[in-house]
Amino acid sequence: LYVIGASEFEGQLDPEQCRFGKWLYSRETHDNERDSELKRLLANIESPHRNLHVSAARVVQFQKSGDALAARRQFLDATLPALRQTTDLLQQLRQRYNSILAETGGKAAEDLAAEAKQERRHQVVLGSLALAAAIVLSTWITRNLSSVLARVVGQISDGSRQVAAAASQL
Repeated sequence: LYVIGASEFEGQLDPEQCRFGKWLYSRETHDNERDSELKRLLANIESPHRNLHVSAARVVQFQKSGDALAARRQFLDATLPALRQTTDLLQQLRQRYNSILAETGGKAAEDLAAEAKQERRHQVVLGSLALAAAIVLSTWITRNLSSVLARVVGQISDGSRQVAAAASQL
């Protein structure tokens, strides 16, 4: 509508200050990208995005100077092609991000399942070791307790025989 003079221009002419530009030129966007296809798309979108803003600035200049015909020509010849190219690349970026998300989401699920399986193995091994240790320990305690009790019973028996022998002498 601005091109035909029906409204005031409300967009951002600085390619680094529009919402997309802030994201595109942020350090975070480029530092976190390890995917070569994604890096290529990010690099390829910079020029048409910048051209879109440059062309829009020229449209605004033509409109402000009262040259509506030049504004319309600029819009049709430069702004729309840059917009289409930026939009196409943006769509490719979106598709690549979705592919990466699907790939890493699937890999994350596989990794999580593998970790769960490994954890179950550890639990079975630790449980088996704990059971074996309990059996060995209970056997050892039982044997030691039995030998102690046998000694005590033997001593009591010896003592009762001695008491019985002493009582028979009286």
